[in-house]
Amino acid sequence: MTTARGGILAEYLEEKDLAKELNRNTATIRRWRKMRIGPPFVQNGREFLYDVEAVRRWLSGGGTNGAASAKQRRKKS
Repeated sequence: MTTARGGILAEYLEEKDLAKELNRNTATIRRWRKMRIGPPFVQNGREFLYDVEAVRRWLSGGGTNGAASAKQRRKKS
């Protein structure tokens, strides 16, 4: 995965970079974020940043399917 910038934020991707890595458009990434089914993010002012390791964990959990399943399990509890 490419990183968004150097320094302390070197391990974070910008929304457009995440979309490129996942072969999606930025509208999809925004929709996932609003639905809370996408990878974890950090908001820095008006921008949203995605920790590369958190994205990897999200993907290993099944991506949006894994997040949706976890959400459904919480609703049943």
